[in-house]
Amino acid sequence: MEKLKVFLSSTMTELHNERMAVHNALAERGMEVIWFEGFGARPEAAQTAYLEGVQEADVYIGIFWNQYSPATEEEYREADRLGKPRFIYIKDFAVDREQALQKLIGELGQKHTYKTFSDALTLAHQVERDIQDWILHQWRKTKEELLRAEVRLGGFEVEKKVTDELIEEKAQTKTQVIVLRESLERLEQSLLEQAPLKVDDRDLLKDRYRISEVIASTGLSTVYKAYDIKAQAECIIKRIDVQVPSEIAVPVDFRFDHENIASTVTFWHELDSVFIVLEFYEGWSLDQLLEINPTGFGEGWVETWTTQLMRALVYLHGLRPSIVHRDIKPSNILVRKSDKSVVVLDWVSAIFHKRGTLQVPLGTEGYAPPEQFRGLAEPRSDIYALGAFIHSLLFGKPPPSAGARIHGAQLDKRLGSFFAGRYALRMLSLNIDDRFPSTEEMLKQWEKDRKATRMLPDWELFWKCTFPNSAS
Repeated sequence: MEKLKVFLSSTMTELHNERMAVHNALAERGMEVIWFEGFGARPEAAQTAYLEGVQEADVYIGIFWNQYSPATEEEYREADRLGKPRFIYIKDFAVDREQALQKLIGELGQKHTYKTFSDALTLAHQVERDIQDWILHQWRKTKEELLRAEVRLGGFEVEKKVTDELIEEKAQTKTQVIVLRESLERLEQSLLEQAPLKVDDRDLLKDRYRISEVIASTGLSTVYKAYDIKAQAECIIKRIDVQVPSEIAVPVDFRFDHENIASTVTFWHELDSVFIVLEFYEGWSLDQLLEINPTGFGEGWVETWTTQLMRALVYLHGLRPSIVHRDIKPSNILVRKSDKSVVVLDWVSAIFHKRGTLQVPLGTEGYAPPEQFRGLAEPRSDIYALGAFIHSLLFGKPPPSAGARIHGAQLDKRLGSFFAGRYALRMLSLNIDDRFPSTEEMLKQWEKDRKATRMLPDWELFWKCTFPNSAS
């Protein structure tokens, strides 16, 4: 994997120690530092190499004291022209700064920023922090762009009518996804610290929540266990590294009165991230349970957990205005250790829904229906996701994506041999009008059929599930 490249612009003999300190600090972090210390006073023939170095680099760093030659100015202008991120550091206590450098400082004050330093060690630490912050910001931005590009790509898969324009746009999006993935890998390799440490190092969040440990960290999100000083209770904080839509300007509370839904204590955004505080429950996500039950669960657990989720969705869809979850999947469902009942977590997609307008197409491939990729989610979209959830619980994996199914991929043939699976077949209809008309009607039919058709099962097989540190 190609390293992140940093161009170091400065060859004053008096700044040799500063250049070495910065070079060593960044090189130790796995970055490639482009510099030309051996050229000394910049012979004329070397300038082409300097400019090529600027063009090749990802980041430009300028270190100055009291001189700023035409050559170094040319490098700065080239970095500016190419839109490279530029970090400028000017040494304090300079006497008789040259006019060219005074001009640069004036320009920086107009449209950019610069920082001052007094010694090599201070400079190296400052550069290290600044590059770290920039990499972290770029990582979050690139991750979000990749997520949106992948959602757009999924949207092409659900289009039934294929035109030349769609084919061309799909090809361009595929290329964009490849480029973004490569950029993301380079940024991840160069991260000076893991992203969660940005929060862990702070004593308190919002002067109220004290982070105690990182529970999980995957992709765009990190889950923390924390202590709520005000409520004097443990809680869960989920941080999602995405830029917040402009319509969300104030904290939003999602407080629910349902035993199978986790109430959100509060929600806010800062540091290019969303923070959601949830009630604390001892238990395991269904994703974690599937790791130790890779072939799926017994029908008893599948039906019990599906019934509880149906009731939760009936409650949500019955609110005024109704709430569509948009991301029902095993990783967003927690099984309580105390009674083995399920709790619905993660309201990011619901929070980001702007009612009455075309929505941001958030969701997960395999669980999201065709209309959700077009930004048209509604309550019956959650019914599709619940069908995919049943498929995952029965067989240990989600069904093929909606796009793949439109182009011929089939559901597991065993699905119809299970009570819950027969319901899932209808839930997973690609045509929204072929699904159940509402979760309320679906639940009524489900409970009626379950009572009428249930026979005494093979108890051990029916309740097949291994829980951590115990077998059931």
